[in-house]
Amino acid sequence: MITLKSRDGDDLDEEEQEKLRDISEVKIDISKLINVLSYNQDKIERIEFKADKRVTFMINGSTLTSDQLQNELIKEVGLQDNRIIELELEKYEE
Repeated sequence: MITLKSRDGDDLDEEEQEKLRDISEVKIDISKLINVLSYNQDKIERIEFKADKRVTFMINGSTLTSDQLQNELIKEVGLQDNRIIELELEKYEE
């Protein structure tokens, strides 16, 4: 349900994925995941998620930062904002 894409939005083959060294080198396409969540929204009590600030997401061709993810989940999945909760992510140490 999740696909890794290049920064240009192209699919990455297995060899390209193995060369990755940092999550900021790719976009994560979660379109299929969002579609499944939307289809099953009546069965979902709430969604809790953590998203590293270095991650870029794609949903149906649109690019989102981790900061925009919660609002997009509310819009696309159709759950009220109090049912989609962003959890604290421990600080990343370089």
